[in-house]
This record gives sequence, structure tokens and C-alpha cells, in this order.
Amino acid sequence: MTSNHDLLYIDGSIHLLVQWASAGESLEDELERFCRVVRDSPVAWSTMPLGVVSALLDVLADEMDSPGSSPRPAEFDVRLARAAGDRPPAEFLRYLAEYLRTKDYESSPGFRQLPMSLPEARIRFPQAFQILHRFVRISASDPYPDVEEAAKEAASTEHPFGCGTVMVSAAAELQQILLMFRSYEELDTVLRDFRGHPLARQDLQSLLAAIRTHFDEQH
Repeated sequence: MTSNHDLLYIDGSIHLLVQWASAGESLEDELERFCRVVRDSPVAWSTMPLGVVSALLDVLADEMDSPGSSPRPAEFDVRLARAAGDRPPAEFLRYLAEYLRTKDYESSPGFRQLPMSLPEARIRFPQAFQILHRFVRISASDPYPDVEEAAKEAASTEHPFGCGTVMVSAAAELQQILLMFRSYEELDTVLRDFRGHPLARQDLQSLLAAIRTHFDEQH
């Protein structure tokens, strides 16, 4: 059973920050992306702003330095050590805290300056990704439906109770993806999760149109 203490390390802001810091090619780029995601999300900014994340990192660093501190999940320690490199883990957490504290007063780089990564896209467009995965699964079923049929079925998967929450968010996120990423290369970066079933701009447009039609006809 997962303890309340372990939840600090396996979910939420600290988990995401260390995960990105350990996986990216550039630590600074991943930290900038984390700050950008938090800053761009009204929910994250009001519940866990960068200053609060910084304070929590300081607390965790102090606990890590304390004799007899509670053990952390092994996977977290592995990721933290990978991200920290030659620095002691507690010192690295304090570095992250200071970095985020500084960035709390600076603007984030735009997407042309720092392109969106796939992990960032998953955080920004969770409902769109969920519906797109359903669309891909339906499209690959036997017999194979055409794009419009697959889009119509995917658009109805949350009916009736999730239409006003999940599907509304999915439609907004799909529209945002279409507006933000105009070229094939830009769109491919965001949709890399679907390489097994390549998605084109037309697929997203068909799914968005099907959601709107579902709202008009069923609600």
C-alpha cells in the first residue's frame, strides 16, 4: 500500500519535475517547460504555483538531509540521481527550488523559441489524447470504418454524462492543437504517441467536427 508520504514522490508536481529533469537532453529546457506548463494552466497556477513548488522542494531537501528521514520510493531516487548527476540529491533539490523561485518572476519562452515536447503535450492536452487514442482504436477495428464513422463513434464514447466535462475539454484541446501547430512537422511532434497509426490534420478536424455535431444533435 502506498503511504501518504510516498505520494509526494510518485504523483503531482515534484514527481513530474524530477521525471522531466531526468529524461530530457537539456535540464534547463525541461525546467523551462515545467514552468511554462504551470504558468499556462489556471488550475495549476492557483493550486500549486511555482513559489509553492519551490517551498516544497526546500522542505524535501531538508528532510533528505535529516538523520532517520523516511525512505523514498526507489524509482524516484533513481530518477533524482540521474537528473542530479554529480550533485548530492538534496543539493540538487535546492537548485531546482531556486531555479523555479527565480522563474516565478520571469516570462516563459514561446513555442518557437522552445518547442513543445511530447511529455508537455500529454500534460497540456490530456482529454484530446484520450479521445484520439479511442479514435485510433476504433479506426483499427475490423471491419475498418471510414474516418467519419470512426470520429462519430469516438465522439459519443462519453455520452451522456461525460459530454459536458471530458468531451468539452477534448474539443477545446483539439481546436487548440489545430491552431497552434500548422505544419506537418509541428503536428507530428505533438502526435508522436500515435506513430503506430499515423494521424493527419484531417483526422483531428473530422473528430472535432463529430464532437460538435454530437453536441448539436444530442444535447
